[in-house]
Amino acid sequence: MKTVYLENVFQSVDIHSKRLVGEVMNLMEASLEDTSSTIALKKSIKQAIWRSSRNIQNDMNSTIIE
Repeated sequence: MKTVYLENVFQSVDIHSKRLVGEVMNLMEASLEDTSSTIALKKSIKQAIWRSSRNIQNDMNSTIIE
């Protein structure tokens, strides 16, 4: 049961992370020129959000006691 629950939570985290990345990228693209520094900033934001998502999943995995 815990595994099924965690898989659903992981899917939810992934979905919300994708939405967050999309929203942030839309805001940036609308407000900033497309320069090399802007492109680097967008990549950094994506990496930070995905890293945070993976850290949440790792933390949840470590709480499973079977």
